[in-house]
Amino acid sequence: MFVKEYLNINPTSLDDSNQKYNKSEHMPFPTLEFIFNETAIDMTSKVGENEAQATLRYITKLTMNMIRSSINVPDTRIMLEFLIAKDKNYRKGFIDTVASVISTARYEGLQEIMKTGMLSKNDLPKIVQAYAKSNGLLFQTYADYIPKDVIRKDY
Repeated sequence: MFVKEYLNINPTSLDDSNQKYNKSEHMPFPTLEFIFNETAIDMTSKVGENEAQATLRYITKLTMNMIRSSINVPDTRIMLEFLIAKDKNYRKGFIDTVASVISTARYEGLQEIMKTGMLSKNDLPKIVQAYAKSNGLLFQTYADYIPKDVIRKDY
């Protein structure tokens, strides 16, 4: 069972200058610097840093919700959350997908997302969907499962 390999990994031990894990939100949040380096979009240029940070958090949550809603199997949603928390490759895939969403939407699109609060798989270009899928974020099943007593225990 490969889940056992991850049980002793503290999600914050995978933090770096590109992203920080938030245990209360159960997901990593990319940094503004990472988004700029990946997309050449300075999210602070038209608003202050606080609003840019809040927008980035919001887009990150919407991206996670879009990914979760694209997975039909509840146990797979739980497994993916666990893997994003505990595996550096899944974590990187997730923050790269957030950057892809931002790059695709650009500033005006981000404002529209902020107004409507909507981000669904159908709203995203095929390239973003392909990016998420290629990073293992849209699988419907995994060969392993997470025991109930482990779910969100330390992540």
